[in-house]
Amino acid sequence: MICRLALPVLLLVSALGPVAGEDSDDGRMRSHIVRQVDHIVVESDDPAGLFRFFSRTLGLPQAWLAADGDTFQTGGVGAGNVTLAILPAAGAAKTAGKGRARYTGLAFEPYPLADALRELKVRGIPHLPPDPAIGPLPGGDTGTLWTTVALSSLSRPGMSLFLYETSPAYLNPRIRRTQLANRLALDRGGALGIRRVAEVVVTAVDPEARAVEWTRLLGRPKTAGVWNTVMAGPSIRLSGGGADRIRELVLEVSSLERARAFLEQEGVRGKAEAGNLALDAAGTQGLAIRLVR
Repeated sequence: MICRLALPVLLLVSALGPVAGEDSDDGRMRSHIVRQVDHIVVESDDPAGLFRFFSRTLGLPQAWLAADGDTFQTGGVGAGNVTLAILPAAGAAKTAGKGRARYTGLAFEPYPLADALRELKVRGIPHLPPDPAIGPLPGGDTGTLWTTVALSSLSRPGMSLFLYETSPAYLNPRIRRTQLANRLALDRGGALGIRRVAEVVVTAVDPEARAVEWTRLLGRPKTAGVWNTVMAGPSIRLSGGGADRIRELVLEVSSLERARAFLEQEGVRGKAEAGNLALDAAGTQGLAIRLVR
């Protein structure tokens, strides 16, 4: 699909005019909007079970865990260059051990949000107003923890894409990513030898139209259907599909043989193909995860 779409996608992209990092018609340099993917949102009927799978079974470092008594609220794990944020699925029956999960959102860390909002306007990218989350700061004061800006043209039902700026008074996301990446490296990538999330695979019913919107946000693609961010977060890969959704994560590991041996030991067998290994969805609550070297 991507190969057949390459020419029309690139023609559409070329029609957009200047993009991030290039001179605009009036000679001014346009700024980037996105630094990288900050976190990937995952919703599950059994979020506590999924959190245990990532943190205990796979050995990914814990970023946070919030619970009200025995009720799981949210948890995060570091995957090298990005965080997986695990939330309870809205309105779903919570049955421990029988959960189903899906990827539901991408949070992009922007350059200073005020600059990013101006650039969204310049590029004609529709968005909702900034939505600050208010709560207790580390020093005890109450203030803004983070601010989200929903990207309405790229979001779809079941797939929320948004800018996510953390308040400096609350947390430095780049320091936290570095700390989590260092912990993962010290643990040799956990059970699978994970180095980083290489790609987030997104499908679209109309990939040519979505390619134009992704290019407006991230700049020209590295290759047809693949966009890198400025910092070392995962790439975005776009392909055709029956729905607009986040389909799969591609994880880079140090050794496919080591990963395969562990999965067989745990009974989470994967499907091996040339140069990659797909985890059995039965062991990941239905999440599509593919390992590459």
